[in-house]
Formats: sequence, C-alpha cells, structure tokens
Amino acid sequence: PMAKYLLDFRGESGLPQPSWDLWEERRGIHAFTVCVAAAALSAAGKIAGDLDSGDLGARCGEAAKAMRTAFLDRFFDPHLGRLLRMLRPVNGDLVGDPTADSAILGGLLIADFDLNDEPCRQTVKHLEQELLVQTPVGGFARYAGDYYFRVSDSLPGNPWFISTLWFAQARIRTARSLDDLDGPLEWLKWTVRWAAPSGALSEQVHPETGEPVCVSPLTWSHSEFVHTVLDWCARREALSSG
Repeated sequence: PMAKYLLDFRGESGLPQPSWDLWEERRGIHAFTVCVAAAALSAAGKIAGDLDSGDLGARCGEAAKAMRTAFLDRFFDPHLGRLLRMLRPVNGDLVGDPTADSAILGGLLIADFDLNDEPCRQTVKHLEQELLVQTPVGGFARYAGDYYFRVSDSLPGNPWFISTLWFAQARIRTARSLDDLDGPLEWLKWTVRWAAPSGALSEQVHPETGEPVCVSPLTWSHSEFVHTVLDWCARREALSSG
C-alpha cells in the first residue's frame, strides 16, 4: 500500500507532490523528500519483485529511476553550480530555494547518489563551507539561518549532531585511502566530546560552550552516530584489504 501511495503521490514532473520538509517548518518539494522517496520506491520495487506482486515491482523501479533523473534535472541550478534545497510552487511554476541545508546531504546519502559526480560534489563542498560553525566548539549547523534556539546571528546556526555526522558519512563514502578516514574519525571524536557524561547525545549543542541544547537524549543523534561508526569501520576494512 505504501509503494502504491508513493506512485500516486507524484506530479507531472515525476517528483513527489508538495509536503512538509524534514524539519517540519516549510512546505514545498524538498530535495530530501525526493531522494528518500526515490530510495523507498527502489527498495519497494525489489521487495515487490521478490514477492511476485504483478507489475508493481517494475512500476516502482521505473518510477525510482525517473524520480532520480527528474531530481538532478529540476533541482540543479546551473548558475549556482549546485543542488537546491527545495522547489516551491508559485503561480504554476516551481521557484527554487538556494539555502544551504544539511538535509540535502542527508537525502543524497540515503538515495546513494555518487558524491563524486559534479553536481553532488559541488553541493557538498558548498554545504561544508556554509554550515561549518566556526567557534571553538565547531560542528555543522542544520541549515543557514537556522532560527531554532539560535544563539548568534553571526553563525549559520547551532551545531547539530546529525548534521555533523552526515558530513562525516559523506567523507567516509568518498574516502580513497586510509588517511582520508582521519577527518571523519575526528568528527566521531567530536561527537563523543560533546556528549553528556552519561553518554547521552542531545539534538544540538551551544556553539560557544558545547552545552546540550533542546531535547536530550535524542534517538536520532544516537542512531546517526552508530551508523557513522559502522560506515567508518566498513570503509576502513575495505581500504585495508585493497
């Protein structure tokens, strides 16, 4: 039923219809949503094929491929040289939002896009530059101009564990040598450093003091930490074995 819903919840462009974003703040067609929907359709297609569910598997697989193609076509801004955060319907047209948002990276990771492809590579590079919190605490903000528990207008936002760990995962995925894993390892150590004495990870931390901000513990932060550790170990093993 969910696979059929995703198939039906598409517009003429092949992209999902407008919905709320990952952060539950704005409505439109979001890069994260498109990536996750494409990944879900691809997985559903494989499952439906295994279960011999008529033509559902083929329909899901074709829709996933079409959605990935439409995503790169519609979300890539040739003037900026990178992917947009979202498209918002305005007077029958789709207007892009160029705000740097870590959710774009989260979507690319889930949908397993090749981060070395030029549109993705330039996007990740831009996100890293715009979202790095340049204080002694460090880490990466959720998106540029994040207002939630905002501490300073001179910073893109407060450091979030999930955003920081997504950047670590991206570096792990593009690592070509064992030395390339040193950077992601530092972000794992950063996560441990700013955990509570109990080991609990909050949603975000204060950019000047590193104190936990908002919800703590946050399951999402913990799950991304485990995910990143497993990715790092698997990549290290692969690179070690040649």
